[in-house]
Amino acid sequence: MRNSKVIITASIIIVVTAVYIIFYTRLLQQLKAKKCECAAMESGLADNRNILKLFGHAENGPVMMTEKEMPIAIDELTNHGKAMGIIFHSIKPREVIPPGVPQGAGSRPGATEGGIKGAQPYKILPVEMKLAATDKQFSDFMGSLDALKKSLIRVESFDVVPVEKDKAAVKGTVVIDIYFASEDTAA
Repeated sequence: MRNSKVIITASIIIVVTAVYIIFYTRLLQQLKAKKCECAAMESGLADNRNILKLFGHAENGPVMMTEKEMPIAIDELTNHGKAMGIIFHSIKPREVIPPGVPQGAGSRPGATEGGIKGAQPYKILPVEMKLAATDKQFSDFMGSLDALKKSLIRVESFDVVPVEKDKAAVKGTVVIDIYFASEDTAA
């Protein structure tokens, strides 16, 4: 009887070990295949990053948005301003300026003497914002606009005056141009 228990226990151990080895070797083979696949993908990703760096694409710099993504760019702009203490009284997008419209004094609504000369290759969405802030908040906001990640922008104009009751506070109007690509050129 004792002999049969030893044989049964030994056969169970042998069967469990055989099943374990069969499944384990299959899993090891699958793991090796996936490891090679991951290594190939990582190599491809590194190559693509190097190509982007070669062509001057900043990995975390501003992105040229498409017309469909304009609300995202406006949200980023206003959230950035709110985080810096800017109080927006109104935000009014103007009419989109199509590519090819010459820029400079008098060539489009709100253009200034210091505008860019020549035709611009992108669509532009001018956004007029009426705002209030302290003079420090306003200057910090204007100086940090190039840090936005989801939009490429340019300050077209601003007209800011001190608040009569509080000389450290300012109010005024800022027009910011948000540049974006046409849907057909974004791809």
